[in-house]
Amino acid sequence: MFLKHHFLVPKHDILHNKLNSAIQEVSNYYGMLEEREKQALRSAMIEERSRFCTLFTLLKPVMVNIKKRKSKRD
Repeated sequence: MFLKHHFLVPKHDILHNKLNSAIQEVSNYYGMLEEREKQALRSAMIEERSRFCTLFTLLKPVMVNIKKRKSKRD
């Protein structure tokens, strides 16, 4: 019986190992989530910039035309 207990790992060591494992797993998931968030934000910013550029491209001829008309009147 003494030999049996000699090879058993104390419960607090088992719990400590499980806790460390869980902390590492959460840390890994957090890192993955953070990276996905960066990618999503980057994609959203690129899409927003693309919309702004499209709007500017469409409005530029109108603004040039307005400027020409205004300069003709003066």
